[in-house]
Amino acid sequence: MDGRRILIALLILPALGCGRGADPPFPTHVPKLAVYVPQEGASNAFDGYALAALEAERAAPRYLNEVNFLPTARKNAMVATRKAVSMAASATAKTCRFEYPPLPPFEAAPYQRGWRLIGRCFVWNIEQALANGDANAAIRNFSFATKFGWDLTGGSAIDASLGYTLVNEAR
Repeated sequence: MDGRRILIALLILPALGCGRGADPPFPTHVPKLAVYVPQEGASNAFDGYALAALEAERAAPRYLNEVNFLPTARKNAMVATRKAVSMAASATAKTCRFEYPPLPPFEAAPYQRGWRLIGRCFVWNIEQALANGDANAAIRNFSFATKFGWDLTGGSAIDASLGYTLVNEAR
């Protein structure tokens, strides 16, 4: 019995002395970078892609997090993002210089959801053109999707993964 009291005291005493104080300040090694603002009419394809993603996010918020699309939802998403897909397709004619700002941990990468939906629409446009027997439209959309996907590989690992996936699906 006496040994148990000593053991309990040894376990309780350190806990009494441990008070949670304020977290120590951490040094800032790199200053926070300004957020890149895409410009309309810029010579960089990235600006067009970013603006297209913002347009897709504005026009079709309901479909941004969808994984599986029923035929009706797929058609509605294609109609809602028609302008965004057109913007991205136009931007593929330019050279892309990826503007990638480092992000804090757990912060969502900008433009990702819009780019993913635009990429899906490119693939759906290819499938639809092939179903209609329009090889020229399928080839044109394949070219847009491939250039768009390869350009996305210039960003972070997540951007590159999205780009490679889009290129593979278009293929």
